[in-house]
Amino acid sequence: MDRCTIDVISPSHLHVANLSTLPTLEVLQVLHHVRLHAFCGLPPGSHMVAKIVNSIQEEKGMRGTVWLMGDYRFGNYSSETHPPVCRVNNVAREKCNVNDEEIAERAVRCMECVVGRDPELKIVPWDLVVRESAREIAKKGGKKGGKGGGGGGGSGSGSGSESGSVGSYINIRKKFPDNVVDIATNLNRANLKIEDLILDRGGHPSMEGLRFMVDILVFGGKPPPAPSLLEVIFNRRNVVRAGLMFSHRIVEAGLVPLQRYLAVVRPRRKYRGSNLWLLLATRLTNLYQLHLYAITNLAIVNETGFAGWMRMNEYYKISYTMIFGWEGYDGLSPPLLT
Repeated sequence: MDRCTIDVISPSHLHVANLSTLPTLEVLQVLHHVRLHAFCGLPPGSHMVAKIVNSIQEEKGMRGTVWLMGDYRFGNYSSETHPPVCRVNNVAREKCNVNDEEIAERAVRCMECVVGRDPELKIVPWDLVVRESAREIAKKGGKKGGKGGGGGGGSGSGSGSESGSVGSYINIRKKFPDNVVDIATNLNRANLKIEDLILDRGGHPSMEGLRFMVDILVFGGKPPPAPSLLEVIFNRRNVVRAGLMFSHRIVEAGLVPLQRYLAVVRPRRKYRGSNLWLLLATRLTNLYQLHLYAITNLAIVNETGFAGWMRMNEYYKISYTMIFGWEGYDGLSPPLLT
C-alpha cells in the first residue's frame, strides 16, 4: 500500500528529467512518502498552480501540500495567466529585465489565491533563494557555473528577486509569514549554502540538496521513518518512477548528443531556415518536447491515478506552443539540450 503523507507541487526540480540525473535508489528512498505534481517550467503566476491545489483538496487523507515555487520568469513570454508548461526553455531572454516586476506581481497574486484556498499550504521559494544567492556571489566576483539543465533552464539572477521588488524573498516572507518556509534560517542551522546544494544555474537540487529540500523544508525537519529497502523496491509508485527515470536516461543518451552536435554552429546565428543542420536540431528539440510531455502525463497517472490525470488533462493539454515554442521562438537557433 502506498503511504504518501504529503503532496508537493514542483517545476522541473522534482520532475523525472532532473531526478534521472541522481542515484535512483536514493531518490526513491527520499521521495517515498511524497506524492509529486511536477511540471517542467511551471510558472509561479499560472492559474495551473491553483488548479493543482484544488485537485489535491478534492481528495482525502493527505497530510498537507507544499508548493516548491519555480523561477518567476518561467512563462514570461506570455501575458496569459496560464502559459503552456513543459518547455526545455520556458524563458524568453528578450523579456528578461523588461517585465520582471510584472511577472513577480503575478506570482504574488497567485500566492494570495492558493493561500486563500488552502491556509495550511507551505510555499518553498527555492529558486528565489538561488537567484538572490547568485546575485550576492556575482557582487563578490564569483559565479555558480554548471549546465543549464533539466527542463526549466537558468534565467539569470534577476527574476523579480531584488530587495525592492514585491516578489523578493524578504517581502514574501513578510506577506505570508505562516506559509513561506524560511529557507535561509534552515540553511544557517544546517551550516549549508544554497549554492552547495544545486547542480546548475537552474537551481536543480543535487542529491544532498534533495535530502535537504524534502527532509528539512517539506517535512519541517521531521520526516517520516526512512523506508526499508524492501518497502522501496516493492512499492508500485516507486517501480514506475524508476522506469520513467530509466527511460528518460535512454532518450537523453541518444537524442541529446545528436541534437547538440547539429545545433552547434559557429558563430551561432539566427536561424533562417536555410541551414539543414539547424533545422534538424530544431526538430529534435520538438521531439524532446513530445517526450517530456509523454513522461509528464505518465508520471501524473502514476502519482494521482487515472482520476487525477483526467482532472489535470482538462487544463494540461498538448499545444503548439508547448512543442514548437512561442511566436518567434522557431526563428532562433535552437537551444542546446542538456
